[in-house]
Amino acid sequence: MTWRVTAWFSDYSALNMIRSSKLNIVTVENPVEYQLDLINQVQVQESIGMTFARALRSILRQDPDVIAIGEMRDYETIKIALTAAETGVLVLSTLHVISIDKLIERLLSYSPSEDKGHLRFLLAGALQGVIHQELLPALDKGKRVACEVLIATDAAKNVIRRRDSFMLRNIIHTGGQHGMITMRQSVNELLDEGLISAEVAENVLVNY
Repeated sequence: MTWRVTAWFSDYSALNMIRSSKLNIVTVENPVEYQLDLINQVQVQESIGMTFARALRSILRQDPDVIAIGEMRDYETIKIALTAAETGVLVLSTLHVISIDKLIERLLSYSPSEDKGHLRFLLAGALQGVIHQELLPALDKGKRVACEVLIATDAAKNVIRRRDSFMLRNIIHTGGQHGMITMRQSVNELLDEGLISAEVAENVLVNY
């Protein structure tokens, strides 16, 4: 199981928890990996012009409550997703980054230079939280997930607006009362429970 599938499966788990006949929940995927009841799943087919962005524009006309996007890899998709979130839609997505503090810069890297400031304000206004996952080899030959959690508090939003994304790590370290978790805490918990080796833990934590 790849990291991306693991991350997307986490989104699936979240959707399973909230799915209801009273909610209009839509996913945009490439490909659709699991079939879910009570959820409308849209397959991206770029060969015929059905891109993530085009699918999102179509979905927004259907008055969705929740949108889950398989991956945000272009500026148009990111902008549409943030605009949807600003209107009250719950938007979930995955993105390949090495740590939470790199997330903002990765998103901004897709935008034209003249739009980066606007995108920062959109992101600061819409963001609710970020979960960064590391899939680790376990002692039982399986896999375990360690995670770092950022809650988008006012302090976190201000850091994003001020272009101080590198300070997000400090916010996570001091944000336990808000439900934030550091990667070090998560890895050490797996280590203390005897689920991973000290070597695996050290290899991960050298980056944190």
